[in-house]
Amino acid sequence: NISVFSKACPLLVPLAEEGWTDNDVAKRTVEIYLEDFKQKPLDSLILGCTHYPLFKDTIAQVIDNPGTIIIDSADAIALSAKEHLENNHMINPNQNGGKFECYVSDKPQRFQILAERFLGKAINRVEVVNMR
Repeated sequence: NISVFSKACPLLVPLAEEGWTDNDVAKRTVEIYLEDFKQKPLDSLILGCTHYPLFKDTIAQVIDNPGTIIIDSADAIALSAKEHLENNHMINPNQNGGKFECYVSDKPQRFQILAERFLGKAINRVEVVNMR
C-alpha cells in the first residue's frame, strides 16, 4: 500500500543552468516547492529530471528527514544501461575513461560550461554544426 505524489518544479531548471543550486535562492525555491510534503512523511523522493540531482543536497536539507531516501533517476538509468551492456557483452574493455566530444547548433561556450557543470568532467571538444 503506497501513495505516490508528484510535483513539477520548473524554476529549478534555470537555477541549475545558472549554477544556483546551493544558495539562498535555491533553498527558498525548493522550500516553496516541497512545502506540501512537510506534512506528509516521505519514505522516498525520486529526482525525476536531469537538473534535479544538482539540488540533491539542498533538497535533503529542506526535507530534513534522514529516513527519506533520495533517488537520483539518472543513477538508476545508468545502472540499467550498464547491466544491459554487460548482459549483451557490449562493455568496452578500454578503461581510459573516454572523452566527450559534443556537437551543437549554437552557443558552444555556454554549452561547454553547462555540460562540464552537469557531468563534472572536462569536455574535450565542442563544435558548432550547421543544421541545414
